[in-house]
Amino acid sequence: MYLIYENDDLATELLIDKYKPLILSSISKLNLTKEEKEEFYAEGLIYLVKAIHSYNERFFMSFNSYFTLILKRRFIDLLRKKSHKTKIVYLDNIEEFIVDNSNKLENQILREDKILLSAFERRIYELKFINNETPRKIAKELNCEVKKIYDAIDRIRKKLRKNNLNG
Repeated sequence: MYLIYENDDLATELLIDKYKPLILSSISKLNLTKEEKEEFYAEGLIYLVKAIHSYNERFFMSFNSYFTLILKRRFIDLLRKKSHKTKIVYLDNIEEFIVDNSNKLENQILREDKILLSAFERRIYELKFINNETPRKIAKELNCEVKKIYDAIDRIRKKLRKNNLNG
């Protein structure tokens, strides 16, 4: 590392070559398409160079641990961004695609056998999270108070969270 601090390009190249297999190994553990693997590899190399320049021995960790941590965090961030683009919802054994970047928890995978929703909650789920209707419009359509709709949405979210935590 001291050679890198002295701006030795050969030392930097050697370190980059040394950590390329770590990047590739981390990518191989992920379920990605060929294009996504190339994107993740490029990001890995960019963050390797950033890690080389930002590493400080006073971090009380080896460079290997430091870079592994940075790489893991970056890949998690990329996966989060990727996962918020398209979600599949299983409802009454019908697969429907939802494209919505704003709803995170609402677009979780819903399986009828794992999440027990009442008929009322299923109807609200369909209207709110699939058809993107507002709670006021749902209340008007179902002829009930808006508060009742908000309460049902809250119950649905809690059930989705609970299911997500239990796997």
